[in-house]
This record gives sequence, C-alpha cells and structure tokens, in this order.
Amino acid sequence: MNKNPRMIGRLFFAVAVINILAILFYQAVTYRVFFHSDSAIINVLAGEMVRTGRFFPEEWFYGYGDVWIVYNHVFIAPLLLFFKNSFALHAASGWIFSGLLILSTIYFAKRAQLPTIATFALLATLFTGISPYVSESLFGQMSHGYAWGFLFLLLTLGAVFPPQTLSEGAKSRWHLGALAVLLFLLGLTGVRFLFSILLPLFAVLATLTCVKYLRDGAQPHQRLSYHPVFDGYHSTWLAAVIGFCSVCYGLGLVLNKLWLTETISYMNIASSLTITSFEEVATHFRLFIEGYFFSAGILLNPPSDYSLPTFHSAPIVSLTGVELIFRAVLFTWFFFLPWALLFKSAKEDNRLLFTLVLFYCFSFMLTFIFYVFSNNLAVAMPAIRYFALLQILSAVISIVFIAKLADLWGGRVWHLYFVVVVFHSLFAWQHLVGDGLTRTQNGSVAFKESPFDPLIALLREHNLVYGYASFWNASVNTVLSAGDVNIVGVTIQPDNISPFRVLASEAWYRPSFHQGPTFLLLRGEERQHMQDQLPEPLAEPSAVHEVGAFKVLVYDFNIMDKLYDGSAREPLPASERYGELSGCPAVLEMPAGQERRIALNVTNLSQITWPYRGAYPVRLGAHLLTPNGEPVQADLLRAALTANLAPGEQDSVEILLPPTEAGDYRLDVDLLQEGVAWFGNACTIRLVVR
Repeated sequence: MNKNPRMIGRLFFAVAVINILAILFYQAVTYRVFFHSDSAIINVLAGEMVRTGRFFPEEWFYGYGDVWIVYNHVFIAPLLLFFKNSFALHAASGWIFSGLLILSTIYFAKRAQLPTIATFALLATLFTGISPYVSESLFGQMSHGYAWGFLFLLLTLGAVFPPQTLSEGAKSRWHLGALAVLLFLLGLTGVRFLFSILLPLFAVLATLTCVKYLRDGAQPHQRLSYHPVFDGYHSTWLAAVIGFCSVCYGLGLVLNKLWLTETISYMNIASSLTITSFEEVATHFRLFIEGYFFSAGILLNPPSDYSLPTFHSAPIVSLTGVELIFRAVLFTWFFFLPWALLFKSAKEDNRLLFTLVLFYCFSFMLTFIFYVFSNNLAVAMPAIRYFALLQILSAVISIVFIAKLADLWGGRVWHLYFVVVVFHSLFAWQHLVGDGLTRTQNGSVAFKESPFDPLIALLREHNLVYGYASFWNASVNTVLSAGDVNIVGVTIQPDNISPFRVLASEAWYRPSFHQGPTFLLLRGEERQHMQDQLPEPLAEPSAVHEVGAFKVLVYDFNIMDKLYDGSAREPLPASERYGELSGCPAVLEMPAGQERRIALNVTNLSQITWPYRGAYPVRLGAHLLTPNGEPVQADLLRAALTANLAPGEQDSVEILLPPTEAGDYRLDVDLLQEGVAWFGNACTIRLVVR
C-alpha cells in the first residue's frame, strides 16, 4: 500500500466529499419531492412529544407491537423549542445521522485496520447512496430501524475483535457503551430489528464461537488446518459479545412491552411462516427478486406519483440505458462477490472479510426465508427495507476485498476502482441532485416542487387548517406546510370513515381537540368510492375544491362530531369475546372472478357492549381454506358492525367476498376484536367457485 501514489487517495477523498455534499443536498432539497407520510411521522411524533411533555406519549398508537420510528425524532424534538415543525427539521435530523454515519465508518475502518485509501473509498461508495431506493431508506426516511441498524453493524463488527493493547481497551469501553445505548434503543422498537438484523448477527457469532470451541478441543492432526481464519478468533470474547448484545437488546425489548405496547400481542412468527401453497411461494419469490433488483436501482415498472426513478421503456442506446447496464453489472458484482468469498476467505487469515461475508450470507438466507415462505406479507415487509442493508453490506465487503487485492496486486487496483466510483457517483448525482432541480419557463434552474405543494397552497388560500385524509395524504401535508395545515389519518371506505389508529394520537380524533371547520381530503380511488356514497353525516359539504388529483370537501363543523366514538379504549376480556353468527349457508356458489355479498346475523352473547368503532372495534373477518383446512388466504375480508352492539342484541352485517379463482374452498367466518384476538366460534361455509 505504501507504493500507492498519494494522488489516488486524494482523489477518493475529493469524491467522498462531493458525494457527502450531494447527500446533504438530497436530504435538504431533493427528498422533499419524494417525502411521504411514513417519513413525516418522525416529525409528527417529535411534535407530540413536545405537546404532551412525555418521551413516550401516552395516547400514541405505535402500531402492531412495533414503535416503527427509529430515532431521528429524538433529534427533532429539541429543535421544536426554537423552530416550527417542518421539512427543514427532517433534513436537519438527516444531516445529524449522516454525520454519525461518517464517524462510525471511520471508526470501523480504524478498528479493522483498513488503509486510509480504503476508508476514503468506503465513504465515497456509501455516499453515492448505492441506489435511489437505498438513498431513500438510509438517508431519506431513516426509520424502521434499518438506517440505525447499519450503524449498529459497524459498531458490532468492530467489537468482534478483542482489544490487543491498553489503548484499544480504553477505546473499547466507549465503543461498548455506545453499542449498549444503541442496542437498548433498538430493543425499544420491537421485534422488527430482532428478525432482520440481530438474528443473523447472532447466527454469525454463534457459528464462529462453536467452530472455534470445537477446533481448539480437537487433536492437531484433526483440525481444519486449511481454514486458518478461525485461529484469529477468541471464543470467550465472541460468547461475551453475544451475551452483551442479548442483555442490552433484551432490556429494551422488555421495556417496549411494558411501556409502549402492553395491550398488543406480538406477531405470531410460527404461524406466519406456514407454507400455504406452491403458487403463493412462487408469487413471493417473484416479488423477492423484483424487490432485490429494485434495491440495486433497477426498476422496470412504470413510475407512479410517489415512485423513485425507473428504467421503464428506457432505450439501451441512451444515457439511461448506459446507467441501466452499469447498475446491472454493479448489482451482479455486489450479489455474487459475498457468495464467492464465503469459502475463499475462510482459507485465508482475514477475519474481517470472513465475518462480513458470513453475516451477509446468513442475513440473505433469513431474509429470503421470511419473505418467500411467509403467508403474511406483514411479517415479510421488513425484508423489503432490509434489501437496502444487504446492498450496503455488499459495498463494504467489496471495499475490504479490493484492499486485499491491492496488497497482492499493487495500488493500480485502486485506480480501476476509482473509475467505477466516478461512474457510480455521476449516475447517483442524477437522482441525489438532478431530481431535486427543474428548469423554469425562462430557462433558469429552480428547486422542484413536491406533488403536495399545490394542495397546500389551496388549503392556505381558503384558510383550511384542520382536516382528515388517508394515511399517505395526511402527515406529509402537515410537515410540508410547517404546521399551517394539520391533517389527521383516517380510514376511508365507501360506507364508513373512521380513525386510523396507527402512528397517531387518540387525542387528534376527539371533537374537542379542534373546534371549527374541517375538511375531508380525497384522492384517486377514494374520489370514485365517495362520488355517490358519502356517509350520511357528511353528505352535504359546505364547499368543494379540486386541485390536481385531490378533492377537498369542506364542512362548517368538526366531522369527528359525527364520526368519533371514544368507546373501547381497552380490549375486551377473554370471557366477553363470546357471540353467535347465524345465517351462514352450508354451501355457497359464486362465479369465478366476481364478487359476492352475504348477509349474516351477529348476536352479542357477552355481558359487555361491543364497540363498532374506537381503538379496538369488533368486526367480522374470514379465512379462506382448502377443504382439508389448509390456509389459502388468511384475513380474506373485514366487515364492520353497523352500531355498538349491547348484550343480547343482534345486528345484520353484510360481508363482501372478493373475486376468487375457480375451485372448492372452505370459508371460516368469525368475529374478532382488531388488534386483540379472534373469538374462535366461526361458522363454516363450503364455497364453490365456478
């Protein structure tokens, strides 16, 4: 490495600085174009912390046993004492995260004893954003634990190697302290981080510990002498790292259960991994492949209003076509390199490379299993975001491998990789910078508008400050308008509008929270559904405005005066989840590909009134099974009660069967309380689809 000219190191440093500046521009300007409610919730939760004065707001619905948000709202909350809650604060929190990522990368490189040129090359590569999707996940949204999970990996992979000197020991104390805090915070996020990152890491550490333990106890002539990499590990230290991670993360997970989600059951992973049919496995496999290509920046589907740049209908002989070819080649390198190095690196004394490769292979396999063999895509959803981490991990493996090649073949290896980084950076700048800029009619360059800006301008013009919309059209407008407009998430159905109690506060829905006019925001299919069938209390708005794809229905009152039901803040006791379904036909025939409605009678046989709205409404649901009882589609449908159902009362509920492929099925219709449990007294219908 000493023979390498200093110039190439300076060039890598220059590209790294330019790429970091491009990421900062992306977080402050370009990401505003792609900003959405899942990202805006970071700001909204920070605002709720300040409003309530509680680190964990008491009435906040974290959703399905996960906090989901990690942990940029902690950076935003103090700033709210001085600034309005806006997209600028989201960008500021992104800059803080980027700074932590730079420091963690440098620390990781120093602990792993990578040469300086490799450190600059790693920073230059990471801050290309890898792909538009990875950029959005890591530097834009910064939630779901995956961005912070990567920081955790950098710290943990550094901790795998025990300190060799007193100086390293002193640094390790700070290192382990930071790792303990990060693990505790990630434990507070619930189970997602456990299955997507911590489980494969434990698999790596356990494998290394067991192999090292068995190897040390074997006779010299029986050892795996052609795998010298295992000689460099310390089994006691590895076991200590496993115990340390387990205790810190477990403490956070226990407090998650006690503080945040004490009334919500965690996902049943065992049942969610049931293989229902080969057709479903094939479908999930196709989605897995598409998702993995998408994470590499290769998306061929037509773009939508919210999608990132795609290569849909892109000619090969064009700049876009060249980028497609480049990303395909880079994706192939990133995908196959770890697998090719799995056994190769074990035969060499390179613990860092072997540990990285082993983690990548374990995490890829576990992600594949969770995604392809899950009969509930909600369990597999973390895998979609986790593709981003796999791409980043591949980039780290590539840099460590290239540093090894440079030791063997000379510094010109870095020259070739510099060319790759330059091309990668040029294509990345198109998205990180170019997608945030546009040309005006007079030819000047200006920042591009968000798709929501015309809507916000309309709402400001008519002095509309509080309203309701579906989740994806709610919080994003609150943050982009810097709080001038507050929009709360609701579930919009053709015959019902109800609070959407996920990543929201119960206080927002109480009529007393806002006194005065409100509005209902409709978009796309919602406009079609509500065209002729608004719920009766909302049938006659005082004004109607339209802008782009949005329709705004204005009312002189808070519509939650008519819609809100604050009952059922607590789940029903198990003894009160007892009712009767009548009117179920023994056999039901329906044409293939068409809907079918069935009217059923529901009787409350408990001693408590069942709520039809609120935090835990009682509803009808159904599972579609084979005649032998094997699952075909769990949670096939939902149907709401028409009103609160008192003990002994009966309600007539109509369920809508969606179009189904031809075949013989068993339909189990049952009562359930959302977020709590199924009642378990289903009526069974033989469903014949022809």
